[in-house]
Amino acid sequence: MILVIARDITDMIHLLNSRQKFLSNINHELRTPLTVLQGYLEILADNNIQNPLQKKAIFAMQEQSQRMEHLLQQFNFLAKIETTSDKDFRTFDMSAMINSLRKDTDILNTYNHHIEFIIQPNIIIFGNESQLRSAVSNLIYNAIKHSGKQCHIQIQWETCEQGIKFNVIDNGVGISPQHIPHLTERFYRVDESRSHLTGGSGLGLAIVKHTLLQYHSHLNIESTETKGSSFSFYHT
Repeated sequence: MILVIARDITDMIHLLNSRQKFLSNINHELRTPLTVLQGYLEILADNNIQNPLQKKAIFAMQEQSQRMEHLLQQFNFLAKIETTSDKDFRTFDMSAMINSLRKDTDILNTYNHHIEFIIQPNIIIFGNESQLRSAVSNLIYNAIKHSGKQCHIQIQWETCEQGIKFNVIDNGVGISPQHIPHLTERFYRVDESRSHLTGGSGLGLAIVKHTLLQYHSHLNIESTETKGSSFSFYHT
């Protein structure tokens, strides 16, 4: 029995190592040509091209190459969370970190939302600041890009009976019930055409899910069509 368990553990470690090597190779094989492409596009963009069609084509290619780069970054971030055993947890001020996202939120807010931060100050937690910043950013980005236009979005971080709660609430378009169980799956899209317009990678909520697993937490999703959504998690 012990030998069987040991063999299973060895096989699992080998599988994880193989997967990590595969992901690293994929990253290299995609990033190298992408870097070359972006370099040539920058040269073309700097040549002061007058033809409107050519300018439009160069802009579109730059936009799509940036989207691909963002997708690679998200893909690598998710792979690192799944395969790295070193959590690198430290104490940090989560309240200050969330407040630091206000400027980025203003830049992303192209749909004229009213965005309200309700952040209880000086909440110090033990965790990986970079990963939690990514998780929180993805939840805020998700609300800004997918709730509709001119919505009220509330970002909350405060203590409660269950611990400390982070919540992003909007009064936007909402989500159909059949989609909710699948939202944290990789590359799952509620509306394929809308996702292409907003530039979503389809990995944001998967990153949130796997980040929270390290804290024995999970993402709570509540939504009603035409009334809005709530994405929340607890930190204990």
